[in-house]
Amino acid sequence: MKARKKKAQQEVFGFVIIVLLVIVIAIIMLTFSLQRSKRKPMLTEDIKVNDLLSAMMQTTVLCGNEYKKLSELVVEAAGGTQTCNGISVSEIVKNTTRDILNASFPTLQYGYFRGYNLTFSNININVASGEQSGNLVVGYYLIPTAPGQEGIEAKLYLYYASQQS
Repeated sequence: MKARKKKAQQEVFGFVIIVLLVIVIAIIMLTFSLQRSKRKPMLTEDIKVNDLLSAMMQTTVLCGNEYKKLSELVVEAAGGTQTCNGISVSEIVKNTTRDILNASFPTLQYGYFRGYNLTFSNININVASGEQSGNLVVGYYLIPTAPGQEGIEAKLYLYYASQQS
């Protein structure tokens, strides 16, 4: 009878060890999943900024009697085209991008994003507003130009408030 009782105790002890191992593994997996969910929002923000910049470059603008994509006007500004229906191409690009960004971030002072800065390589167009310091998310968009030439890189820097714990 004593041997039977000892065997039952060993089985219960083995079961307890298995349960403890399952609990420890579950806690480790939960810890990793929580850490991953904390990092995910900034990755999402990067994607959103790139999507915003891409959509901006596809926006059509009236230039003379025809509509042109904003990216086409940027290429024209880089190529030396001065005016479009009597208005500077650079000014059209600046005003259009400023309008889009101000509509996208109407409450820069009190919202999550504190400021923005949009720059284009190879041309002197810079659109900025709000506080431009601290943490930032950067979006990139490459505007193709003529074959064999380097494209124009648009960079959108969005500055955001640090998270309060």
